[in-house]
Amino acid sequence: MEELDKPKRNKPCENCRKHRRKCNSDDTNSKCERCQRINAECVFKFTEKPPKLKQSVSTARQNELLNVIGALEQQTEELRLQLLQLKKEFHCSVCEGPDCKHKPWRLTISRGQKGIQVETTVKSLSDLETFVNEGLSFFRAAGTSIPTISDRGGRRMMDVTYPLMNIERVFKTLFRSMGRERAGSSLIPTNHFYQQFHYFKLKMVQNYFSCFGYLIPILPIPIYLPKLCGELDSLLANAVAFMAAYSPCNHADLSGFSYTRAQLADACRIAARKKLQDDLFEDEEPTPERCCALHLISLGNLFAFKGKEARTSSSLCWQMINQVKPIRPKCHEDEVQEQIRIRVFYIARYAEFMFLKNQDTPTGYAHTIAHVFLFPQPLTCELADQNIRESISCFLFLIRIMSISRYGADDESVLLGFFGGMLDNISSASIQKLEEVLLQFWEMLPSGLRVGKGPFEYMDPKVIRQCTLRPFALRANLVYYVYWLNLQSKVMQSPQKVRLSAHMYRMDGERALMITSICADAATKLYALLEDVAPCMFDMQWLSTTLDVLHLLSQSSDNLIRETARANTIVLSKIIQNQLQFGIYHKNSSMLIKTHTSSSDQYGSTLRCCSTSSCSNYSVGSSSSSINSHVTDSSCESTFTEDTNYNISIHSNSAYTAPYYTHLKDLLETYLIDNRIIKKL
Repeated sequence: MEELDKPKRNKPCENCRKHRRKCNSDDTNSKCERCQRINAECVFKFTEKPPKLKQSVSTARQNELLNVIGALEQQTEELRLQLLQLKKEFHCSVCEGPDCKHKPWRLTISRGQKGIQVETTVKSLSDLETFVNEGLSFFRAAGTSIPTISDRGGRRMMDVTYPLMNIERVFKTLFRSMGRERAGSSLIPTNHFYQQFHYFKLKMVQNYFSCFGYLIPILPIPIYLPKLCGELDSLLANAVAFMAAYSPCNHADLSGFSYTRAQLADACRIAARKKLQDDLFEDEEPTPERCCALHLISLGNLFAFKGKEARTSSSLCWQMINQVKPIRPKCHEDEVQEQIRIRVFYIARYAEFMFLKNQDTPTGYAHTIAHVFLFPQPLTCELADQNIRESISCFLFLIRIMSISRYGADDESVLLGFFGGMLDNISSASIQKLEEVLLQFWEMLPSGLRVGKGPFEYMDPKVIRQCTLRPFALRANLVYYVYWLNLQSKVMQSPQKVRLSAHMYRMDGERALMITSICADAATKLYALLEDVAPCMFDMQWLSTTLDVLHLLSQSSDNLIRETARANTIVLSKIIQNQLQFGIYHKNSSMLIKTHTSSSDQYGSTLRCCSTSSCSNYSVGSSSSSINSHVTDSSCESTFTEDTNYNISIHSNSAYTAPYYTHLKDLLETYLIDNRIIKKL
């Protein structure tokens, strides 16, 4: 037994191995034959076999587990939304609290053998008075709840009558022409240029965080405003300056530069692209900051009309953000990076969908079906400032709306195809489910940030005149009504063929037509107000789509829909002419501007301004004294010491039009004139 337990010598001894000789050993002797012959020391090294590693989980199994986890997360989110709705339903209208001691009312009406039978808890006249008062308050508050849909009032499948509006095909043409851009003349840099360029980037970073940074707060303002102002040569700072330089925002005071904004903006583009190439070769692992920089570069390339570069940057951003693993917060920096990862994910997903939608022949949206199952949350430093806190609330509201396709009754790929204009019909159950979720999202938005009563009631013009919300909150409300408009306009009945009656309880094309009219009216009022407050926050594709829908509604056989649409068409036509400067002509670098009547005169006083004052109510300096202490105008001036007594080509009152809008102007003007939406100027 001892011989059996003795380890076998399956390897040569160290002496034989060193001299590369054959090693023959005898089990009865501890030395091998060669070592015995030369009387050398015979040493054997016995090694243990490494333990078998556990079999790794296959990729298919990993994907299966991730799908199961994703389904459970989605069910959790839906249960949370249902719980919120139940809390609202059981909310007492007398004491305004969920835990009350008031009498629960019950009213049951049924048909029996002896006729209609009524069962109720009302036992006295005082009970009846209280019951009527509470019932009326419930019906007055029912403007934001979905009407009860009759199962017999609609069809199982609904025809998609307008998969794509005609104006959306104009944008497809625009995206096709992006690949034909020509390279501009290169600028020879000098020391004087670099000094101005450094100061220009600083102004663009400040401008970004005082305007666009509130609308889409991917980067926490209290942290990244002072950080990027001190690291202007970093990839993220160059990307921020690049995007802001090409954006249509004219809030920054750019007086004192001897170079045009187009020249400085192109220098930002070159610097951002070079820095991106360097960083991609240095590090292999993607980071949330690099993904954020890629998204901003993609958006900047879009404004610069660099279609191929914009598409490449957007696709690369989407691929990289899916590779970034969740960051378990061990310190404050980890918490910040995790929030950036979540916020960039949703924005990159939406950008990828929009690029696919605007392709000439979209092939599908399968690779955009991915979720992190977490929503952005404000950081501690963001909660300290009310403006930033409200900005995060509106951003979360937008994120939920942009991911609405995951909540439908049909498969998500089907719903993405529906929004992308690839379906001929869709189930009425999906439309009803999407409506319910949108209404639940509306309830999640703080009541002080809402405008109007929802998609089932025309908006009172007094609401707009009394509105004092900040631009990012107005934009959130606008996106909400536009999403309702986009959802209902696809399945609405042709306006010319239908005379409406009250069919809000029925899931059909007539009901969709009425909701489309209500939401188009609300969107028009919000567009008019937003033009006065922040004219740089327009999404031209949604604005044009709303105008195209209004043009259809203006031909309706219903008097209310037709007259409302015609009045709103005039308002939006003036807004789009002002936005794209249809009446502006360039000659010898001077600008001759045709005056336009304000588009919001019928909704309130006009406060239109394209200078820095239009952002004064929500600028970084006014919103947080702690941020303002880091970066001020006086500290910026020290970096710009070169004499600037030159011919000034840029100033705060000049209108800058990004190349994207320059190309869009001709296409839209032709379309709107040919379809008699606007008159030839």
